[in-house]
Amino acid sequence: MLFFQSDLEKLKERIAEIQRKKREVGKEVGEACEQGAETFHDNAPFDMAMHSFEIIKTQLMPLLAMYRGARIIMPPTNTNQVEIGHTVTFSDLDTGATETYRIGSYWVDGDNDTSYISPIASILLGSCVGEKKEGKVAGRVRKIRIEKIEF
Repeated sequence: MLFFQSDLEKLKERIAEIQRKKREVGKEVGEACEQGAETFHDNAPFDMAMHSFEIIKTQLMPLLAMYRGARIIMPPTNTNQVEIGHTVTFSDLDTGATETYRIGSYWVDGDNDTSYISPIASILLGSCVGEKKEGKVAGRVRKIRIEKIEF
């Protein structure tokens, strides 16, 4: 899994946020155990806290695996071909509409960012300005032309 340092830092922050929530819910589980020690089988606060704990754990585990498997990459140094880290503007040859995306890391956190593993990125990567490409995105074939490659 390839990451720019800045995206890895965002992932690290997200993990820390979820770990804080996990600790808070863990305290709630302990308190619910103390309050309902005599009626453990009918302890709704305990059940709710444990349910929340499991949801948080489910969110956290894949992010931790992602972080452990991360490999830092450097930003591109030229704009000859679309690479991870470039911002690419392309036009849809069927509709004439233009779109711009930054090809980001494995995990991205931005409005116009798309992961390098996304379908649109797989069409764009390796392309040059003026090149026409096509590929399947969201169940339909997209025909595009690369208009601009930027840092």
